[in-house]
Amino acid sequence: MDDTGFAYPWLTPWIQRFFQAWRQGRAPQALLLAGPEGIGKRHLAAFLARRWTCAAPPEAGTEPCGRCPSCTLDDEAAHPDRFALTAQPGTQGIPIDAVRALQADLALSAHGVRRAVVIQPAEAMNRYTANALLKILEEPPAAVLFILVSDAPGRLLPTILSRTQQWRLHPPPFAQAEAWLRAAWQPTRAQTEHFPEPQQAIAAALALHRGAPLAAWRFLSSGKNALRDVFVRDAADRVWRQPVAVASEWAQRLKAHEGEPNGLRFAELFRWYQYWLFDLLTLATLGDACANRAERLHFPDAAAQIAAVARRRASIEWFRIARFATALAPWVDHPLNTASLCETLWLNYCEGVA
Repeated sequence: MDDTGFAYPWLTPWIQRFFQAWRQGRAPQALLLAGPEGIGKRHLAAFLARRWTCAAPPEAGTEPCGRCPSCTLDDEAAHPDRFALTAQPGTQGIPIDAVRALQADLALSAHGVRRAVVIQPAEAMNRYTANALLKILEEPPAAVLFILVSDAPGRLLPTILSRTQQWRLHPPPFAQAEAWLRAAWQPTRAQTEHFPEPQQAIAAALALHRGAPLAAWRFLSSGKNALRDVFVRDAADRVWRQPVAVASEWAQRLKAHEGEPNGLRFAELFRWYQYWLFDLLTLATLGDACANRAERLHFPDAAAQIAAVARRRASIEWFRIARFATALAPWVDHPLNTASLCETLWLNYCEGVA
């Protein structure tokens, strides 16, 4: 932990910014934490909500006191002064009834001195839900902090954006993210055997997740880094010799991961595929200007292999394949036949590398 007691030191400046405003009487009524997935926005929102509802004044420090009634309540989910609006599994988003229930709860007296509402992901609100929330934000109850968390703030209504103070969070510098991962990731024996140099696995995970430390940590902890290496092998070499076999094997891998909380999903495989195409296009169009610029690639350790594949077709052909992938993107979470999706993915790719 850093000097604030927070486990993610790259978020410390944001915590300090919040407390500086709070001590000066300028704490935001509604705060939007926006940025890429895996940088800790949800953890920051939960931390600020806990500290805001703590009875201690801002001058007492950034940590919750741990002694007041708000801090000592055991059931986080049923805390009377902290509310959470989230998309429920199997639903289309945050329903309008949830906002109406929140409005009724906020009309009651507070249990402590302050209340907090965390909405995540904020883009899960449809137009009707967002308009219902807007009515609350236009006349907010006193001492209530609204924290909206979003990976895609562009999908929020302009009226919601105008009512929030927007914080654009970014991944930390690579060196800081790498140091944190070295301390946080504990590779298993099998992972140690597969990756004798953990630093290389960490660098590859950070590149694949654009420097987002928590996304990289989840990736490494789930063991998907070994699958990532298989993907590189297949995309760089094997698939254009045995496309049907490769598609079948990936369909089997995805099926084997069904039901696992941290298992590989087709959507994640598809994201790797899109990143690979991005790197292909980057090297096909910019060539040597990017070959030695690892920070521009998602698979920097495979730059030579990607460059070799890129030379097999003209750039316009790679753009055509990338456009097809973009058209396929809306279907990645659809309960279609996984084997068919894998065949579509790899066979279309082979049209560019065969």
